[in-house]
Amino acid sequence: MTISSLNHLEFTPPGVVLRPATLDDCAALAEMLNASSQALSGTNEFSEQGLRSEFTQPGFDLSQSSMIAILNGRIVGYSDIWDIPTPPIKPYVFGRVDPEFEGQGIGTALLAWAEERSRKAIVRVPDGARVAMVAATGTRHTSSMQLLGDYGMVATRYSFEMSIDLTESSFDAGWPEGLTLTTLAGFGNVRSVYDAYRDAWQDHRGWVAQDEEAAFPAWLHRMTTAPEHDPSLWFVALDGKEVAGVLFAKRLIDEDPDLGWVDNLAVRRPWRRRGLGKALILTAFAEFARRGFKRGGLGVDAHSLTGATRLYEQLGMHVKDEHTIFEKELRPGIDLSKQSIDGA
Repeated sequence: MTISSLNHLEFTPPGVVLRPATLDDCAALAEMLNASSQALSGTNEFSEQGLRSEFTQPGFDLSQSSMIAILNGRIVGYSDIWDIPTPPIKPYVFGRVDPEFEGQGIGTALLAWAEERSRKAIVRVPDGARVAMVAATGTRHTSSMQLLGDYGMVATRYSFEMSIDLTESSFDAGWPEGLTLTTLAGFGNVRSVYDAYRDAWQDHRGWVAQDEEAAFPAWLHRMTTAPEHDPSLWFVALDGKEVAGVLFAKRLIDEDPDLGWVDNLAVRRPWRRRGLGKALILTAFAEFARRGFKRGGLGVDAHSLTGATRLYEQLGMHVKDEHTIFEKELRPGIDLSKQSIDGA
């Protein structure tokens, strides 16, 4: 059965209560979400502090953009909507159901709420522009794949989680001539780092032009208030005083303390094809290894417009997991997101 437009209350199972999350829920919610992530990946992906950081991000209204499912006083499901960017052409749905309670209709009720909430973003999108609700799940997690498909969402693209063993290799960055390396801790100008990152990110699939003055505070909060934030793992490549490229990394303390994670790698157009991306990645891996991390990891679009996947494979990384990205069109129109390296 394909569901097209509904009231989430019609699909809420008997005995289940839906209400917005509050900051007081963070500890219990982290416990439920980790039960789900253990089933998905065998790791604990969430912490109370991390959830508090996310929920207090500028522009995110927890009372309007989250929903908890409760059964007999226990949190058994959760969903939220991220539509902070302006225009919000692709509201992103995150959702999990406690593995003990899968198959009882909780996921469908939360998706129905998420669609209702996503549709409220349409008024903030220019007339004639396409709006689609987006969600992602591990390709091997058959129950989530089935849930999203039955709901009428369509698989549109894929992403990889890639990994490398840091104990079996040495890493020589081979730094490009004329460029210097520092970290955010040494450089200090976080706004220049952000501007360079956004400039480079314009060539990534799905990028949408937005009001950077509004986007910067949300990005800064998200990146720097998370418990794993470490400014000494933000690498900045400089050409004189100009930022040529950046790499943001962190240690996933709660999920896997042996894993060094690359959040983002961004090289601006004038400095591409000089080996800078490779040098930044190898610099991060070398630092991970120096600190005793056993593995390095990152996520990447399976069909990256900038060829990132090929670069990572050349450096010895392998695909550890695959995620499927689904969309449900809420309003047809012109897609404002980046779909090619030279087009919008």
